[in-house]
Amino acid sequence: MQPPDAPLNHDGMPMEQRKAMLTDAIRQTQAGSEEDARDIIEALDETGRWYFKAFAALSKTRAAGLHPEPISFEEITAYMEVQELSVAPDAFIEVIQAMDRAWLDVNGG
Repeated sequence: MQPPDAPLNHDGMPMEQRKAMLTDAIRQTQAGSEEDARDIIEALDETGRWYFKAFAALSKTRAAGLHPEPISFEEITAYMEVQELSVAPDAFIEVIQAMDRAWLDVNGG
């Protein structure tokens, strides 16, 4: 899966704004119905939807326990290698970890 033509660090949106938009989307999708979640994701720009799909794939690798565990750094880097991402590694890791913290905040992690 490749990012859209305008990846995070080249799409003109500042990193903090991108992270805020995506973490808000995570919180909103967790609070509403499945239909609401689809609407929220569809309302994101192309880069936002691309990151959301990557987060959804990585979230499936989450270790189960008494409480939800964070997505491991190893899973994130393995995903980056398998997908051969063209986005800056630091940016990808930072965004995915921010989204994960928002997900864990909502889901008791």
